[in-house]
Amino acid sequence: MKHLQTYKIFESTKSLTKPQREFLDKYTKGTWSLNPTTGEVDVDGDFDCSVSRLQSFSGIKFGKVSGSFKCTRNLITSLEGCPHTVGEDFECGVNKITSLEGGPKTVGGTFSCQNSPSLTSVFGAPETVGGSFLCLHNSIESLEGLPKNMSVGTDFSCSFNKITSLVGAPKITGGDFRCTGNDLQSLEGGPQTVGGDFLCSRSGLITLEGGPKTVGGTFSCSENYIRNLKGAPETVGGDFLWLRGSDPGASLEGAPETIKGKFVTSDWQVPAGKWSIGTLMDIFFTGTPVEKRIVSPLVDLEKIQQQVDEDPEKMLVNLKDHLKNPYLQGLRWPRHLDREKGLLSDLGEVGL
Repeated sequence: MKHLQTYKIFESTKSLTKPQREFLDKYTKGTWSLNPTTGEVDVDGDFDCSVSRLQSFSGIKFGKVSGSFKCTRNLITSLEGCPHTVGEDFECGVNKITSLEGGPKTVGGTFSCQNSPSLTSVFGAPETVGGSFLCLHNSIESLEGLPKNMSVGTDFSCSFNKITSLVGAPKITGGDFRCTGNDLQSLEGGPQTVGGDFLCSRSGLITLEGGPKTVGGTFSCSENYIRNLKGAPETVGGDFLWLRGSDPGASLEGAPETIKGKFVTSDWQVPAGKWSIGTLMDIFFTGTPVEKRIVSPLVDLEKIQQQVDEDPEKMLVNLKDHLKNPYLQGLRWPRHLDREKGLLSDLGEVGL
């Protein structure tokens, strides 16, 4: 179905040339009309001119598109003429654009500008994206061109670019945040709350300082140059992955308080749901020399005492298997827990 051939709409299209009308008829899946007030073409439905070797939009300025707008795999050098409002997805990947200027300000679905090596800037990015914002596999050098209060509904991915800093990134993402394969050294400027996964592997990191405090899914910092986990999230809802590339002298100092999934390094792992001071004590007392060295900062008596002071009942349960170990005899416990401490010590000793 093309544009409606009523008298009113016919009159409103008289400023469009015949080639422009044919262009719109060819790529519109729905109906289009020229707004006589704005001079913009609105589309009720989808517009898809992908894989057409186009260099421009034939001089047409789009306004609102109720469905998706797709112009991928062309020779387009500028997004000028694109709609300012897209109800569903906007896709402009595999083109020759250098920035996002001229693109939409509001996208109801996913915004995708992937695989355009000429794209070096995110200036012109939308202020509101209801779905994911995907700008991976480009040559973007900075995120500082993003709108200050940019809202992203689900995932944000800027992986495999040339980004050296996360300054300018959205502060909160409902889904994943992926910045893998960049030239970062720290996570300063990135989001502090991530609803899904946070993936920063292979990014040249030497520290996790500035990273998110809460990650709802998996946190992966593999294949970097990190000596310790200072700056790691306090809470990780999924797995914590620290594989290959960590410094030979690395330690777990700064590791999360809570990891609900697995904790995985290149040499060993803690099973899902087992991340606790008790498990770390097991490793410290029975693990290999390398394992003992890695976990030793987390079983430092001073730090354990701080945790006992904060929540003695919880620590009694977590340490029940080790309460009679000479290493822990210097810990100070509240007197009202003496009976429970004795009982738990006996249960721990018999493996209960």
